[in-house]
Amino acid sequence: MKIIHARIETEDIARLFPTSFSIAGDAGHTLRDLTAAVKSMLTQERIEAMRKPRLEAASKFTSQLRESWRKAAGADWNKSPMPWERVVFELDKAMDKDAVVVQEIADNKRTERWIAYGEEGGRTLMGRTTGQCLGWGVGAALGVKLAWPNRQVVSLQGDGGIMFGQTEAFWTYARTGTPVVTVVMNNRSYDGVRRRQFAKQGKQAKFNKDMSAYMGNPDIDFSKIGEAYGIKGSFARDASELQTALKRAIQATRDGKPYIIDALIQRTGPGADLTWHPPFTIAAIRSRNV
Repeated sequence: MKIIHARIETEDIARLFPTSFSIAGDAGHTLRDLTAAVKSMLTQERIEAMRKPRLEAASKFTSQLRESWRKAAGADWNKSPMPWERVVFELDKAMDKDAVVVQEIADNKRTERWIAYGEEGGRTLMGRTTGQCLGWGVGAALGVKLAWPNRQVVSLQGDGGIMFGQTEAFWTYARTGTPVVTVVMNNRSYDGVRRRQFAKQGKQAKFNKDMSAYMGNPDIDFSKIGEAYGIKGSFARDASELQTALKRAIQATRDGKPYIIDALIQRTGPGADLTWHPPFTIAAIRSRNV
C-alpha cells in the first residue's frame, strides 16, 4: 500500500508512519487534486471492474461480521432492559434507506457497525465529534433536517448527553414543526465515564462504589420531557415496545411532527450493576425546615 501524508504542519509529516510520498499543503486541496488525477487516468469501465469484486468481497465480509455480532448478543437479545445492539438493530430495520443519523453517544462504534451506511444502505452519519464533547446532538439534528428537509433524520442520543442542557431545543422542534425522531439510549448511567474510572483501579474500583456515573433515583423518562413542549413520545422497555414506538415515531414525522423515544437499555462494563450513590441531601443539612 502506498501512503501519502498531506498536511500544512510540515513538522508533523511522517512523524508516526513512514510515507511513500509527503505533501506540504492543505488536505482539502490535496484530496481534490489527487481525485482529479486519478479520474484522469481511469476509465469508467476500469473503475467498475475494480469496484465490483471489492464491493462483493467487502459486502460478504460485512454480512459475516454482522451475523457474528448478532450471535454474540444473542444471550440478551430478548431481555428487558434491552441490549444496546437490539435497539440499533430495530432502528436499522425501521429507518428509510436514505435516512440521516445524527449520533451523539459515547459508544458510537457499537452503533455504526449495526446500521447500513454509505453505498450499501445509502444512509448518512453525522457525528460523533472527534473531541467527544456532549450537548450538541439535538440542535444539530434540527440543522440537518433544515438542510435536508426531504430526508428522514434520526437523532441518536445517550441519556447523559441529553442532560447537557439540550431539552430546550425541543421547544424549537415543536414551534417550527421539525419532524425528527429522537431516540434516547437510556441506561441511567454515564457508562463510558464509569468504565474509565473503574479502569484506573482507584478507590472507586477498590470499594466497588460508583461515585458519579449512576443516573437513576430518580429514574428519568425522557419521553415525558417532550410532553412539556407538546411533543409526543414513548417509553420502550423491550423490543416489542420499541417496534411499536418506532412505528408511531415514523408516522408522526410523516405527519410533520417530532417524536421522542426513551429506549431502556442495559448498563455494561465494570460496576454496571451498581445503584449505590453518595447518600447526600441538601434537606438533611438544614438547621431550619425552610
